[in-house]
Amino acid sequence: MVGDSISSHYTGSMLSGASISVHTISLHTDSQTKAKACKFVLFSWFGRTNRCMAVKHDCAFGERDLHLEELVAVSEAILHTGRQIVYSIAPGENATPVMAAAIANMTNLYRVSAHIWDTWVELEPAFNIARDFAASGLVGASGLGGGRSWPDLDVLPFGWLTDGDTDNGPYRSSRLTDSEMKTQMTLWGMARSPLMFGGDMRHLDQTTLDVLTNPTVLEINSNSFGNTEILRFATDTIKVAECGGSNHTRWNTSHNSSQICWRRKNNSEGCYKWIPHANRTNTGHNLGRVFDTNKTCLDAKASHGKNRSEHFSPCRDHPSQTWKLTPSGDLVNDHLGRCAISVSEDDLTRIWVSYGHSGEVYVAFFNASPKKTQMSITLEELLDEFYTSLAVANSSSVIFNAHNKTRWRCLGEEVWSGKRVEETHSISFRVDGHGCALFVLSCNYNLRGRNMKTLSRVLLASFVGIVVILTLVNLVRYCWLSQHKHRK
Repeated sequence: MVGDSISSHYTGSMLSGASISVHTISLHTDSQTKAKACKFVLFSWFGRTNRCMAVKHDCAFGERDLHLEELVAVSEAILHTGRQIVYSIAPGENATPVMAAAIANMTNLYRVSAHIWDTWVELEPAFNIARDFAASGLVGASGLGGGRSWPDLDVLPFGWLTDGDTDNGPYRSSRLTDSEMKTQMTLWGMARSPLMFGGDMRHLDQTTLDVLTNPTVLEINSNSFGNTEILRFATDTIKVAECGGSNHTRWNTSHNSSQICWRRKNNSEGCYKWIPHANRTNTGHNLGRVFDTNKTCLDAKASHGKNRSEHFSPCRDHPSQTWKLTPSGDLVNDHLGRCAISVSEDDLTRIWVSYGHSGEVYVAFFNASPKKTQMSITLEELLDEFYTSLAVANSSSVIFNAHNKTRWRCLGEEVWSGKRVEETHSISFRVDGHGCALFVLSCNYNLRGRNMKTLSRVLLASFVGIVVILTLVNLVRYCWLSQHKHRK
């Protein structure tokens, strides 16, 4: 890189009464490389009691821009100042967790996405990026100067905005709907991405302000742990059609034969509950029924229904609901000679979970489909995954495991609607298209139902123990009195 110049300088005031100063230094690349000009941006905050600084370093991270020597030099220079300076790098296009692992301890923020503007098309890729970096263990890892480092999903393009290809503005409202805005804010919170507002604070409408300052999302973003995506389902429609068509779908059962899952050539996938036929060993075929819910099954004769697809209907003992999984991966109904296939766009529903340090369980439903979708997760799926793997105890210090998975009750509310939740089996919610639902739950051992038997046994055992002890005491007392009387 050759040449440098101060291209702009800005000084203004923040809402808190502090002042902010911004200096931009452009670093122009050699013209032969045809690379775009990059820059450092130095932010300084002068508050009532202290001064804070941040350095934003562009064109230093990502598939085309990773310059380790440059990052080492800048991070060492920051440390040599002896000041508390936040170091942020960008732009982060096609960044991977492997790249991030190499630079995390040299930075505090590193962009892991391309620019995300205010459209759903540009927001949607962030779901996979957030999932991958949350699973990498790099969220909140050791960072520069003894602080932490955070994968940065880019700014929040809410409120009054301008466009990236012009210096004029802000002059227009965000194109995101209210549902999409809440979805982005919730995903950023669950992924613990840095929260930076990209709109004009001088023209901040109440809806945008309420989303940006939601206390639950801010608490999750600041203090939660165990943040991860645990379930991802395709919303593709399962239909019954002639075998061998262009929408060929390959099926397979899980290792314990409790699920049957499908996959298409475009790698979209999904699963249903599978119950093998009682006499499958006698027939020599892998026969069974496919359940959408406990009451609806895949039916080769069905023509309409209220559930996921038009080919699910109330479960009944009929050949039209008996399916054969062939060695080639086809799911065939021999009664009608037709196959089950998956057709639709690659819209997905996703479920994230994280934890609060006071025992809260945070659950987020994300619906990437443009249509309203009924989403649900059983407490078994929710708690079995995390109470065992993270060994998280509830207030009574009872760890969730396979032996007591039916003994929990979760209480709480859905954050954006305020709807109360009290469930002992599953969490369910109808989520708007491109929308989300965020639950704050307190999950405790449920002493109702089957657990009352355990309580009764404990009380009975205690009673028997007390009777035995009293009997022994009386027996000893009787023997002592008899012996004392005999001596007299």
